[in-house]
Amino acid sequence: MAHIDPQQIVLSADKFDDIEACLNILPVLRYIARQMLHRELMHAPRMPS
Repeated sequence: MAHIDPQQIVLSADKFDDIEACLNILPVLRYIARQMLHRELMHAPRMPS
């Protein structure tokens, strides 16, 4: 997430600020992933038991 900037060189060593930015965004990414999985499972066909 820290390197998503088309104006920067992506193949550079991580800096402390990059690591901190990634750690700060993790809760948001986890929330998005949970919501996507929940919606996917709610619309998935039920398996016979």
